[in-house]
Amino acid sequence: MTNRIGKLCLVAAFALMASTAVSYAQENPCGTPTNPCATPPPGDPNAPPGEPEPKHPTGAHPTKADYPIAVIDRPLQVVKGMIEIAGNTVNVNLSTDAVGKPVFVAPTVYYGITDFIAAGVFHSIGLCLTGTDNGCFKTYQDVGVDFRYYPLHHGNFLLSAHAGVQFLFLDEVAMSALVGAYMQYVITPKIAILFDPTVNIKLKDVGNSFAIPVWFGYQANPNIWVFLFTAFGGPFDGFGDAFTGSLGLGGNYAISNMMDLGLEFQFTNLYGKGGGADGRLLIARFAIRL
Repeated sequence: MTNRIGKLCLVAAFALMASTAVSYAQENPCGTPTNPCATPPPGDPNAPPGEPEPKHPTGAHPTKADYPIAVIDRPLQVVKGMIEIAGNTVNVNLSTDAVGKPVFVAPTVYYGITDFIAAGVFHSIGLCLTGTDNGCFKTYQDVGVDFRYYPLHHGNFLLSAHAGVQFLFLDEVAMSALVGAYMQYVITPKIAILFDPTVNIKLKDVGNSFAIPVWFGYQANPNIWVFLFTAFGGPFDGFGDAFTGSLGLGGNYAISNMMDLGLEFQFTNLYGKGGGADGRLLIARFAIRL
């Protein structure tokens, strides 16, 4: 009799436990804070559907080892230990009655001192290849040094502050200081807007001016980035008589996360003072990161 009562109590206990477990599972489905799901191993075909792993820039800050291939996922400046050789590699004037006058090379070279501090050398025109009879003022026209600091490096909004000095080789060497903020806002996982308002401050023989370049970009796939470009600016003194407004269309093809090719066609002053469609420029770009 005692054994029979004991068995009945054991069966009742198991039934109560089973009933409680079923009720808990119904009230606390997998994935809730009170009942988190176990993380399945990578590649598990039975893994429950969920949000994809975040990518840069909304995920962790990338390193040199995992630098993204998609432009929209990349940081705004080189990371620690990385050297990037880029810039407007070859520029060909296509303006009316001046095709190929001039052709110039304007590279940039940047080095990541840390993940958040970088330094580099840049050119606006740089090395002019076609001579003084074909649009070149001098063979080597300018060079600048630039320092960048990356205070906002994750999330949909990124910002890289920069400051530097540019030397212009005119009849005498002219100098200006440049201060700006390069920014990106990711609107969707495939669409972003980038802008780089910059002020040029007179140091020697050049005037004070500003420029606001803007890029509207679309990441068609991980390798292809296409963009619409515009830039507005001019001198502070006499701005109304000398402001410029350019408009361009371009694209970038990532051969890998360490090498890119790009092409852009630009109207150099489509909507500025005295502007029109006669001023045209073709820009071919090559970038390599080491």
